[in-house]
Amino acid sequence: TNLVQQLLAFSRSVLHQPKPLQVPAFVQSVVQAFQSTLSGKVALEVAIRCGEDTEISADSALLRLALENVLSNAHWAVGAQGRIDVEVNTIRPDAAFLAEHPWATHEAYVLIVVTDNGPGIPSQFLPRIFDPFFTTKPQDTAQGMGLAATYGIVLQHSGMVEAESQEGLGTRLNLYLPMTTADPETQATGLPVADSADTILIADSDAAMLSLIAAICKRQDCQVLTANNSTEALRLAAEHYGALRLMVLEVGPPHMDGL
Repeated sequence: TNLVQQLLAFSRSVLHQPKPLQVPAFVQSVVQAFQSTLSGKVALEVAIRCGEDTEISADSALLRLALENVLSNAHWAVGAQGRIDVEVNTIRPDAAFLAEHPWATHEAYVLIVVTDNGPGIPSQFLPRIFDPFFTTKPQDTAQGMGLAATYGIVLQHSGMVEAESQEGLGTRLNLYLPMTTADPETQATGLPVADSADTILIADSDAAMLSLIAAICKRQDCQVLTANNSTEALRLAAEHYGALRLMVLEVGPPHMDGL
């Protein structure tokens, strides 16, 4: 269930219900709850460097998941002894910032920074840390979806996540979230709106993957046809020829060399 939740978050297909959220109090509550999960001699400190009324428009449940994922990764990095620092600040992009961060299209951002003094991330892995299922942890202890889900959630909030790391010096993750500048009731959710008449055919021999993709598409009000084998997929494609807007097909299905 957790993996499915993380996949949906990464794909930005979770129902997004933004409301006004005061970031300092929110971050402090997440960190306070996370304190109880710490093991060994791990210090977790919070520094609020903006007004207590600093506000964004956000889905608090999704944002909590995003921040918890980052904290969990920091905790794993420091192990039984280390330090994790969380900082909340604001930033108004100037020309120099925009030159290095062309994605910054809002007037002001809340910046949540999570820093750990763990071993750091090797430079060859750093560009991949937001890829789904990529992990440097032991395969039996991680799914590789935590930071991918965080990335998807922050993008769904029209923000950005950036990572800085150097081996032996720890890791820093920056979460940029647009400060509230308009009535949150009128702001877009970031999800594309599908035509209610859209019909999608999904074919996959893996029942779990078939169910997951179907659930994502149904959230967009699409009519979904599913097939767990090539024969059924061909039959459905023939029956609904002309109505299909999209087909999502397994690359190498059993008993047939491609679809």
